[in-house]
Amino acid sequence: MASHRRGLGCLGCWLGLAALAWATRSLTFSLSGTFRPILCARSHADSRHPDVSCQAEDPFAQRGGISAADLRVRRPEEDSVVQYREPRQRQRSGQSPRPGFKESSALSRGGPRRSFKARRTEEEEEEPANLTKEEREQRFREQIKSPVTLTTFIKRTGSPEEFMWVMWTAMDETMLNHIHLVAAFTKLAALKKKAAPFSDRIRKSPTLVEMAKQAARVADRREFRPRETASMLMAAASLRTELPWIGEILGVPLAKWVPEHVATMTPQSFAQTVYGLGVLNLGDEKEVVEAVRACSQAIPVQLGRFSGMDIAQVAWGLGARESREEAGELLDAIEKWVIREAKPMSVRSAVVDLPMIAVAFARLGDWRPKMMDAIARRLYHRPTMQELRLWSLAALVWVWTHPSSPWQGQSEMHAEFPELAPGKGGFEEAELARLFLGRLKKQANRRKVTEEDIERAPMGPKGETSRVWSGNFWKSSKPPMERLVA
Repeated sequence: MASHRRGLGCLGCWLGLAALAWATRSLTFSLSGTFRPILCARSHADSRHPDVSCQAEDPFAQRGGISAADLRVRRPEEDSVVQYREPRQRQRSGQSPRPGFKESSALSRGGPRRSFKARRTEEEEEEPANLTKEEREQRFREQIKSPVTLTTFIKRTGSPEEFMWVMWTAMDETMLNHIHLVAAFTKLAALKKKAAPFSDRIRKSPTLVEMAKQAARVADRREFRPRETASMLMAAASLRTELPWIGEILGVPLAKWVPEHVATMTPQSFAQTVYGLGVLNLGDEKEVVEAVRACSQAIPVQLGRFSGMDIAQVAWGLGARESREEAGELLDAIEKWVIREAKPMSVRSAVVDLPMIAVAFARLGDWRPKMMDAIARRLYHRPTMQELRLWSLAALVWVWTHPSSPWQGQSEMHAEFPELAPGKGGFEEAELARLFLGRLKKQANRRKVTEEDIERAPMGPKGETSRVWSGNFWKSSKPPMERLVA
């Protein structure tokens, strides 16, 4: 019996020692998941990594990766600290700062925009200065054979004359694709804002006519994407005053595929498409009517995604068409949007977008009292009215004196105009409209707006009078218009 107890005691001791040995052994296993112990001799560890006491077999090393031991080796703390450099020196070593980039303007809101000029390649920088004119032209012809390079050259033209030379050479050397054509017409429309009016040589250039015909053929083959079609229509609408024939060549081919694109068009594409189709004055062509109708049916569903500028361009295009039948329910949707969004709209957007919408509805002969009241309430206050541009002021006077307006010819030129009380209902609609018209006329007299300015207002802020509107209207030499006299 005693021997049996001694046997159990020895067995318990042996089990305890075995458990302790197993616990000690588990602590020696490597973290990589292998069962090779990392406890080894100091001399063996020093032979491979002096900074690490032990080394284990690492599965990452078998796959050619970084070993765990390499990750455990730490550099001295002072070497891992990145030295702080001043903002002006924040460029990669061995590279010069980006051309036209200013650190101060890039980090401050409202500063000058960053230059988007293409960076010169090493080939251009190494171009010899002693090349003759013929050699330079030959070099240019070789470079524009690359489609990407040709697009870059088109976008970098700085004058209509340079643009014409680039396009004449390109059309003589290679075939223009849809990307080149969109870039070309968009660039020419941008140059028109700075260099209009064009010379007769450019207006009557066979190169532009051939380029437009080529764009029409590309449109017939349905190579333009929805965004490109919208950009082409917008550019053509901008160029219509300098190139009166452009709508006849491009209008119908571009409008043909719009009904099939409406499912994938963005708000900006919708706005530019409707604006272009309306301003180009394409008449009752079947393709144009179907395109406008398709856009009018698709826009109300996603009107909440549209910005104020998009809504203004859509309304302007419908007003230029002067056809309420094509618009359908879109006019009602625009009215609800203005009533809801006019008050929180920013001043910068309100002083241009709301007058454009008002002019569009007046051209349609569709006076919406609630919408016009919302526009008047947003622009009535003196600080906002002082921010009105010359065209916006002339356009509002034109709208409120239009035959469709119930307030035509009514105003109080010499009355004191009280401000709307914040947080209250303010005036009745009739009183507000009457006071708004009076304040408009008083502001127009102070800025010396002329009768000619009012008559040009329906042409739009970006029409053929864009250079006139951008001038200093405070120094107008023309007499005040008679319409503003009480």
